[in-house]
Amino acid sequence: MTWRRVLVGGALGLLALVWGTQYLVIRVAQTDLPPWRAVALRFAVVALIGQLAVLRQGVAAPPGKRALRLAMGATQALSMGLLYGGQARVPSALASVLMSLTPLFVVFIARRWLAEPLHARTLVASASGLLGVLLLSGARSADALDSLGIALIVAAALASAVSKSVGEAIAELPVAVLLRDLGVVVATSAVAISLATEQGAGWTFEPIEILAAIYLGAVPSTAANTVYFLVLRDVEVSRLSYLQVVSATIGLASGVLVAGERLGGSAALGVALVLAGAAFHAARGAPRAAARE
Repeated sequence: MTWRRVLVGGALGLLALVWGTQYLVIRVAQTDLPPWRAVALRFAVVALIGQLAVLRQGVAAPPGKRALRLAMGATQALSMGLLYGGQARVPSALASVLMSLTPLFVVFIARRWLAEPLHARTLVASASGLLGVLLLSGARSADALDSLGIALIVAAALASAVSKSVGEAIAELPVAVLLRDLGVVVATSAVAISLATEQGAGWTFEPIEILAAIYLGAVPSTAANTVYFLVLRDVEVSRLSYLQVVSATIGLASGVLVAGERLGGSAALGVALVLAGAAFHAARGAPRAAARE
């Protein structure tokens, strides 16, 4: 094993840790903020960092990719808005687990759009994940879960899968440009939707909300996505699914151990089925991702 592979493995592990713990920070970021306003604040940070990187590096996007760059940002905006809206209704631990459905959606999208293969393993994993979601939805009365919140986060996972698939198609573009465009499109979309749907909320931000947004924008969205975009140049997007499983497990553990969240009865079984399905699917391609480096 070369030092390069060790470093890549460590970077991917850190990526999973950052993405897994972000759900706790999201709770802080939207303490008194409506979902779309919190998303706008987070991605304004991404847009600023991305633009500074573009100016420093002197790079530009080649012509002909504008539609895909806009599509990646628009679908990411939808995903984040749905995630923040759903997480206002359900525990952060559950949000992290439901987002682990993203790789299963990616496989079906990638098969249709990117001509990546579909394996029987994925169908079994998808069935397990679907059963888990159904159990979680049915656990509302017993475990105080909000079925609308669950539906919003499942939809967020689907929108995220579309965004990731689009991202693979333009992964060869300068990372600074991808991040700048992502930040600008998401922040602009979030502000527009907030003005249309969250008119009763003020535009004042508490210091803790600003700090949380800066962290979320600078670390999970900018630094982590920089690593992700670089890895996408050599690895099929569907083969990075194991990262989502690890981050979901970290998110579940941090929600239960740090925030004191509890999932009991059928909710716990539903979480186990979703994670089992994601892990079963991810086992197909986990080793190859690090090996390619």
